[in-house]
Amino acid sequence: MSVLLGIIVFFSFIGLITVIPLFIYSKKKEDYKYKPEKLLKILKGLAATFVVSIILCGFVGTPDNSTKAVRGQAQQEQSQETNVTDKSINNGKYTGTLKNQKREGSGTFTAKNGDVYKGEWKDDKMNGQGTLNYANGDVYSGNYENGLRSGKGTFTWKGTKDQYTGDWSSDVMNGQGTYTFGSGTNSGDKYNGAWVNNKMEGKGSYTYSNGKTVTGNWKDNKCIEQSK
Repeated sequence: MSVLLGIIVFFSFIGLITVIPLFIYSKKKEDYKYKPEKLLKILKGLAATFVVSIILCGFVGTPDNSTKAVRGQAQQEQSQETNVTDKSINNGKYTGTLKNQKREGSGTFTAKNGDVYKGEWKDDKMNGQGTLNYANGDVYSGNYENGLRSGKGTFTWKGTKDQYTGDWSSDVMNGQGTYTFGSGTNSGDKYNGAWVNNKMEGKGSYTYSNGKTVTGNWKDNKCIEQSK
């Protein structure tokens, strides 16, 4: 629309600067083939077209403040939340959603050492549910808080085939959980109970592979008092 109006303005202006000299000349020379009355009508028409086109160009070409605000907000939101592919970040590559140039939302991060995390992010850190496949084959699947294992989660050790399912805080086993031994002299044994800093500590039950169970209070991975 603005292009069309621009063309009309241009040609109406050309018409004006062409007809005005003819009108002046016809006023001086009465025998001129173009009569002044006709040229005056043409001039009025061209002038009206020129003025109206200029006004319309102003309305069409200049968006109001509200439109500018909406466009500005959309551009800002687009810059804040962007889907990216293989972005080099923190010694690895990240595929997922960024907000303010920080990992936010869902995404996959592949570290240079081979670790791969797939899950939720917030403020550039692992936050929420996710799964971390370590380069050595170990796997953790569960909740994260500020980049650390926190909440409910399961850790499986590839080498020993041991597995822990339960509470975590500050990246260590803390709270209630079940630890199953997968190999070695304790293969098949299972402990279910309290944990403090990766150790069996508090009330819990230890079940041997032969079915025998020891229940009591634990300290530093040892039962210090059996329940009667």
